[in-house]
Amino acid sequence: MTRLRLSISLILLTAASAEAQEGLLEIYERALVNDPVVREAEANFLATAEVKAQARSGILPSLQFGSSFSDSHSENPDPPLDFFTGEPSTVFSSTESDSESTSLSLSLNQTVFDWGTFLSLKQADKTVARAEIDLAA
Repeated sequence: MTRLRLSISLILLTAASAEAQEGLLEIYERALVNDPVVREAEANFLATAEVKAQARSGILPSLQFGSSFSDSHSENPDPPLDFFTGEPSTVFSSTESDSESTSLSLSLNQTVFDWGTFLSLKQADKTVARAEIDLAA
């Protein structure tokens, strides 16, 4: 009977210890999520990590598209002057003109080689590595 009580007590004690340990782990994880110092470090890391994407953009091609449309209409109700007499023409009563224009443009640019861009990319890698170390600290 004593062994049975001892076994039951030991089982209950082990279960309570595991439950308490799990509770402490959850509390620690919630504290990390809500800690302003940790959140600041994460925000600084994410901001610094963008340096690499910006440096890499100088190597990638760029594509630009543009379009424009214009429509104009003009009308002059006064008849044009006759060349010989200088009087208003009896043949033409007014002048009118319409014009439309549409233009499309597509431009693809790719830098073949720019040493400064490659150096910027290497420097960005080092900056991100330093930010990772800062975040871990």
